[in-house]
Amino acid sequence: VGSAALEEARGRREGEKKEVGALKRIKIKRYSDGGHFSALREIRHLQELYHKNVIALHETFAHEGSIYLVLEYCDAGDLEDFLRNRNIKITAAHVRYLMRRVTLGLLHMHNEWVLHRDVKPNNILLTASGGVKLADFGYARSFGEPDRLMTSQAVTRWYRPPELLFGATAYGAAVDMWSLGCLFFELLFRVRNENYRAYFPGESDTGQLTAIFQQRGTPTKEDWPMHESLPNFMSIIDSHAQAPYPRRSAEGFGFSASAISMLDSMLEYNPLKRASAKEVLDHDYFSNIPRECTAQEFGRVCTAGGKGAALPLSSSHSADLGSAAAPAPANMEVDPEDVVMAAVVAADFAEGGGTAKRKGVQDDDDDDGGGAKRALFF
Repeated sequence: VGSAALEEARGRREGEKKEVGALKRIKIKRYSDGGHFSALREIRHLQELYHKNVIALHETFAHEGSIYLVLEYCDAGDLEDFLRNRNIKITAAHVRYLMRRVTLGLLHMHNEWVLHRDVKPNNILLTASGGVKLADFGYARSFGEPDRLMTSQAVTRWYRPPELLFGATAYGAAVDMWSLGCLFFELLFRVRNENYRAYFPGESDTGQLTAIFQQRGTPTKEDWPMHESLPNFMSIIDSHAQAPYPRRSAEGFGFSASAISMLDSMLEYNPLKRASAKEVLDHDYFSNIPRECTAQEFGRVCTAGGKGAALPLSSSHSADLGSAAAPAPANMEVDPEDVVMAAVVAADFAEGGGTAKRKGVQDDDDDDGGGAKRALFF
């Protein structure tokens, strides 16, 4: 399941059914640390997202000052481990298989008006049966209301789109698509190379923009109108005053024309021109040879690789990628619905913090206006 500053994960076996699940513990220290709202948001979104490419939440309960999430168990690790495993020979067929399933998961989320906001390899879990699951919804957020602002301090830095680096607080599904494009590059690069590298390995926010501009060119008013009006534009550009970077074609990496075309569509500077999840799924890349492998074939590759030795990294990828994520819990936004759910959890703790049961279904009318139903476990 992964770990973070406020989280611990461990596996569990459920009673007589012998069903394996993953138990994620989220320590709640105080309301002001922001982690409480992050936990509630993760629970809320997992309750409403039912899709084969999104990790399933089976149950939640509160106990001794912590919230526990009983999650679907993914027995083949995460995508970062898969990419770094020397024993696994990754092919174009595997890349197509992975990209289709991650994109299907994002399409479902975006259709439900939910952003993931932290798409990266170690937040994608794999199973021995060929399952590919989006996981870790601590930074997920409902979107779609034009007057609701969000933090720009979201998404792990190497996968963060330029509009967030420039301080944008009004954005949508395009932020996840930029991250998906960065992930796509890593998959393509791993097919053709011994090592595993990020496309834009910046060491700071300004360094991240420089890494992006060095590969994709410095943005202009023609390809990204209004970007100069974003809050952090002057402060960042002034600190890196120099001649504009020319755009480098991804052809130099040896990728196919269709792969480069799909990569470029996800890495458009202008979020309004960036490909949607549906447009990515409709791209010619998926119909080219070699076709994607089957679930059984991919599952065999995941399990046959074993643990293996980690591949050498061309940058600081050996560090925890989560450390590059700028959002600290204290900086996360707080929605009115988070406050309501926090009060419910506080009441549950006051009653003794035992196992929380599903109490019914609540209307949600403050995110997308669609009257979506959310089941509450508390």
